[in-house]
Amino acid sequence: MATTVTVAGSITVLEVETDTLLITSQIGPQGPQGPEGDVTPEALAAQDAAELAATNAGNSAQLASDKAQLATTQAGLATTQAGLASGHASTATTQAGIATTQAGLASGFASTATTQAGIATTQAGLASGFASTATTQAGIATTQAGLASGHATTATTQAGIATTQAALASGSAQDASGSAQDATTQAGIATGAAQDAYASEINAYDSAYSASESAFTATTQADLASGFASTATTQAGLASGFSSTASTSATAAANAIAAQFKGGVSGASVPATSTAAGDRYAITAAGTSQSITWVLGDEARYNGTSGSWTRVSGIYTEVANLRNEMSTRPATDYIYSDGAIANRAILQTPGTRGNLAGAALASWVGWVEVPTANPSAVAAIACISSSATPNLASTNTSPAWSLFVTLRTDGSLLIRQMGASPAANDSRSAYTATTFRSLYSGQRIWLDVRITAGTSQPVLRINGITQSLTDLLVGTLPNWLDSSLVATTHLTGHNWPLGPVPLGCWINAHLSDSESDTWRTTGRAPTWVMAGGDCLELISASQDRDFSGAGVGNWTSLIGTATVANTASALDLTLGATGATGVRLASAAYRAVNANYYTRVTFTCTLISGTAPQLRLGYNSAGVEILFTPSGTPTAVSYDFYMGPNNQFTIYSTSSNSSVIRFDDFSTKAIGALSLPRIQPILCVDDITEIGGNAARLTAGMRPISSARQWRIVADTATSGNQQLLGGALVDIAADVIETIEQTPASGTPTTYIGHSSGSNAYKSSGALAAGINVFTPTTRKLATTAIWINSTVSTAIRTTVTGHRTQ
Repeated sequence: MATTVTVAGSITVLEVETDTLLITSQIGPQGPQGPEGDVTPEALAAQDAAELAATNAGNSAQLASDKAQLATTQAGLATTQAGLASGHASTATTQAGIATTQAGLASGFASTATTQAGIATTQAGLASGFASTATTQAGIATTQAGLASGHATTATTQAGIATTQAALASGSAQDASGSAQDATTQAGIATGAAQDAYASEINAYDSAYSASESAFTATTQADLASGFASTATTQAGLASGFSSTASTSATAAANAIAAQFKGGVSGASVPATSTAAGDRYAITAAGTSQSITWVLGDEARYNGTSGSWTRVSGIYTEVANLRNEMSTRPATDYIYSDGAIANRAILQTPGTRGNLAGAALASWVGWVEVPTANPSAVAAIACISSSATPNLASTNTSPAWSLFVTLRTDGSLLIRQMGASPAANDSRSAYTATTFRSLYSGQRIWLDVRITAGTSQPVLRINGITQSLTDLLVGTLPNWLDSSLVATTHLTGHNWPLGPVPLGCWINAHLSDSESDTWRTTGRAPTWVMAGGDCLELISASQDRDFSGAGVGNWTSLIGTATVANTASALDLTLGATGATGVRLASAAYRAVNANYYTRVTFTCTLISGTAPQLRLGYNSAGVEILFTPSGTPTAVSYDFYMGPNNQFTIYSTSSNSSVIRFDDFSTKAIGALSLPRIQPILCVDDITEIGGNAARLTAGMRPISSARQWRIVADTATSGNQQLLGGALVDIAADVIETIEQTPASGTPTTYIGHSSGSNAYKSSGALAAGINVFTPTTRKLATTAIWINSTVSTAIRTTVTGHRTQ
């Protein structure tokens, strides 16, 4: 009989074969007995044989029983071994599941590392962007704070360090990304190991031995997967560290932006703390403070902890070489002061055209070469006054109703509006600290002074940065841009020390920050500034402005059934009952307009009765510029637009409700530069605005820095009799030659002649001018004196243009 023990998978574990022992006993015939009945030997032999056979049979049976028992035991062993094999397989399955889970965790850790690396890369990019911004801001902050050349170099280096840190952070992030990719690969290996474990699980069912071996392999691979997961976790930590480094770099870049140049301070007075780490002070005098001995020219750099400062040696010793904005204008466009004569200045006398009295807004903007030493006398950066030789040093002898922007002998910058009684020191002033000159020593700065009518403090911007000012109020305080201000004489660089003098212009409006920065960085003024704009009222008759006269002047119905009437020195507009209605101011009411001007219109508007309509403002019947709705209280309206020849200002509404709207204090003025001077190769200033023709000259002591050969003088006169062109010496009689003369009368046909002295006709003989431009060839091209005189039979305004060239 054959017995086979198997388990699943048809793999033989144990086989036992048992053969039946067959014992045969053959008992022959009984032998004869003896006389006494004794058993015969033959019987005994037979008995013995029978007993032996019985014994053999018993033994055979026992052997068979033992073999059966052995077979049973062996079958039990086989069953036990099969159970063990099944347990090993189950254990292998569990371990394989654990390996799969660990591999999944490793994959998750790797994915997290990849995500963190991505975050680190993004943060590094941001840090790089912040660093790039910090580089730009450092350059701007250097210029704006008036840092020295050495400081600019240091700031650039710092910005470069910030950029490098960001780049390192970016590289670290990329390394982290690579590590994360390695972790992903290792996680993939772990996943493969888990798959191998799963295969081992299948094999375990085939063989208990194979299952045990696969389980061992799976355990080992699971350990490897756990190791990979640990590696991935470590790498994710590294990625987080790299991300932190990138964040730190970004923070450093942000701090570089936040840090500020705080101005100048004595070495004995460096404060214990400042606003932010990285803040800087220029040391203006030697001294010891904060446990450091400072010398003139050092930079004190705050480390972020009270009392902790770093000394940067000699960073301001080369400040005079910092000219990082020179490229915005030609270097030849300068007037140089030789320092030899008092009261030297660029003098402009635009007359009523430049009278800022009562203006709502005014600015002086331009380039200023800051001297390397405080001036010995108060110097005017800009001045509007009634005098060509104002006393800037003493308020009680300054011209009444004048406005100064001055550099003082202590190095401070002061903006002053004088009042009616200089003897009483009536003035309203705003000034900077005495460190102004030292902070910007030798630098070329963009100065933007913005003044608003009233009592609010002016705004001072240097290189695009708003500066702090302190009020100085004395006596009876005049308002800024008071209506009594006398602004017919404009001075620039009055009493200026050695070197290039300021060159800028007065504007009867404010620049926006963006416009000012664009002008500073590109050299191009806004179009509305270039177009120019005087301060004269463009509406010719007062009754058209304040409605104080009889009737409504030149205001007429524009469209529909609107009616206009004069009530209580105001204009009342009654809208019609149907359709669009409105009024207009006829073009004849405007002062002569020969070109497009950027014009500001202001008025007050009040709803008197009816339902408030939406009103439309325009410069002709077709144009709509702004919309507004009047209320029951007077509302100030301001409206800017380009106005061309023959434009008509209009006010109308598309509603039809018979409402009544009242208008008053109507004003129209062209805004822009009152004069935009340009340096000529001779001693004069030319106005390049479209309006042009301001009376301007240079006093003795000023010299143009220019190699140009061609020159032009443009100026207006309006005198019946003789008037000196530009009021001063203009030409070099040894070097300058006249080429052409042009004259354009504002009206009529006046008779003129031109010469080198009062009453002389050396350059143009007497003759009547026609309307428009009259071009003459000079009688002689050789200049006899430094002056040019115009004689006219009437007081009509005449524009004279003289062109020529320099021979040496």
